Amino acid sequence: MTDMHDEVVEAVLGYYDSNQDLAVDCLLYLASLKDMRLAYAATRELEAMERCPECGSKLESYTHLVYHPEVDEPPRYEPVTEVYCPRCDIRTGGNYV
Repeated sequence: MTDMHDEVVEAVLGYYDSNQDLAVDCLLYLASLKDMRLAYAATRELEAMERCPECGSKLESYTHLVYHPEVDEPPRYEPVTEVYCPRCDIRTGGNYV
């Protein structure tokens, strides 16, 4: 039997083209399956859509400066942008959950 993992993901995206939230729900379901190749294809597509592969929320970015004491001359700070999920990666009581 031919592997059709990418085709299944493309079919979901094509069918729910007008409703991205419903497409995200379907991709989250596919990503939770035990078929690792299908789950990987769905997770890869969720990340390409800038959605969290765990909950489907839109990902946000945060830019901060990282200090590098090993550098002798300025600039000693490097701007770093990190992508996070506002639902899964929230801080509560000083700890990330």
